[in-house]
Amino acid sequence: MFDPNSEILLSIINPISVNIEKHLGLYYPPEKYSELYIRLDSAAKEKGYNELEDFLHTLQNEASVINNIDLLTRHLTIGETYFFRESGVLDIFKKNIINNSRPLNIWCAGCCTGEEAYTLAIIINSIFDSNIRNSKILATDINKDFLNKALSGRYSKWSFRNMDDKIVAKYFNRIDDKYFEVRPEIRKLVKFEYMNLAENNFSSKLNFGPFDYIFCRNVLMYFDNELHDKLVTSFYNLLADGGFLAVSVAEVSLINDNRFEKIYSNESFIFRKSVKEPTLPLSPIHNINNRIPLPIIRNNSNSSFTRSPVPEHNTIRRGSKASSEERKQSIDDVDTSFYNIHNGYAKGRYAETISIILDIIQKANKNNTLLQNHSDELYLMIIKSYLNINNFDEALRWCTKGIENNRLHLPYYLTLANIFQVINENEEAMKTLQTAIYLDPDNILANFSLSNLYRRNNDSSLARKYLLVTLRILENCSPDQVIEESEGLTAGAMREMVISFIQNIKE
Repeated sequence: MFDPNSEILLSIINPISVNIEKHLGLYYPPEKYSELYIRLDSAAKEKGYNELEDFLHTLQNEASVINNIDLLTRHLTIGETYFFRESGVLDIFKKNIINNSRPLNIWCAGCCTGEEAYTLAIIINSIFDSNIRNSKILATDINKDFLNKALSGRYSKWSFRNMDDKIVAKYFNRIDDKYFEVRPEIRKLVKFEYMNLAENNFSSKLNFGPFDYIFCRNVLMYFDNELHDKLVTSFYNLLADGGFLAVSVAEVSLINDNRFEKIYSNESFIFRKSVKEPTLPLSPIHNINNRIPLPIIRNNSNSSFTRSPVPEHNTIRRGSKASSEERKQSIDDVDTSFYNIHNGYAKGRYAETISIILDIIQKANKNNTLLQNHSDELYLMIIKSYLNINNFDEALRWCTKGIENNRLHLPYYLTLANIFQVINENEEAMKTLQTAIYLDPDNILANFSLSNLYRRNNDSSLARKYLLVTLRILENCSPDQVIEESEGLTAGAMREMVISFIQNIKE
């Protein structure tokens, strides 16, 4: 048996790694050779080899990698997924298709074991429009075992961990105590096919299109920069004008193509193929010129903000006096208003939510006593409401007001960094994330997001630095702990992503 760290092994595995990347798209740099060694050892045992050395020598031949591609795929690809994963993007999908009265073409590229494709089919089936229900979903993957499971339509309870029991009962038949089966009306919407995205001519094998939506989530992160850039170009060409591309939360920063418009909605990102007259419209992005500059924290012992000239109109002022009758009336108003704010926001009535908040703030100028503990909540709600209608001018302005109101409230900086990324001002996003890390050095998302921005700028050293910091923080979290503001991403899943990113960084 080889020593996985030996020079001999490295010289043998290197050409195998090159062949695997060429034909499967999976990138294994030298830092990941130990992992590749373990996975190849498992494949060798299935193949019937008594000695791994013999199997490795065989795989040095490119033709052997091609001949064993199904075997290698089974042992090298990861199959972790579940129904209704990353619900924010799914909410955007549902809201958009409600406004369309025609069948849609949808592609799940890298569909794994089928949960995502069936999730989209369930959403389509829930809309009472016969045209929408005639939509077609193509789901493809390179792993034939995954496809066989998807075709069976049978899933255990673990696949429903982010799913309401009522939805499970409506769209699945119980087989026994452990398994459920997708109902026929859902299964008929999805067609599963084998596809290798690393092949140069993969798009010629698609039997319909162009696509209104392409979902390719948790796939690009396993490819090197050259391949995922090539795939993004292919996706652009395969999308209908105004069509949408959805990637995972961790992959948003990998899409650096100005032919796509980055859309922020429902606290999530989705990319739209830029055209003059989109066929699937969202609210237009507002002009961002003449915005108020961001206050900056000085990173020294006498830390202070450089204050920006923020207008006093509609800002919450502290310490104003009010009569007892005014305070009593305010209690009733506040209770009702906060209910209306959260109810309106949850139902997507963002303009209504903004109007209510502005009304509360105007009243607070007379009596702010009751709102002193709610001002940050109000600011963040109005910021997110403006973002959901793509009014970045106002979202930026209210972020600045929020920081002026409470300079140490971290969510303002995380939200502001997201806005800067959406409008492709990555330098400002970096500065903002650095401020967030100064306030809370152990914030997971701030460190992870900053590492992604450095990766986009090809600064491998700093990207690795902040990934290692992120990994250190994650080591102290339970694997099942949900990362705050991450659309349900667990610490275990993020740790896997971070390790993969660290190993994929090319010095």
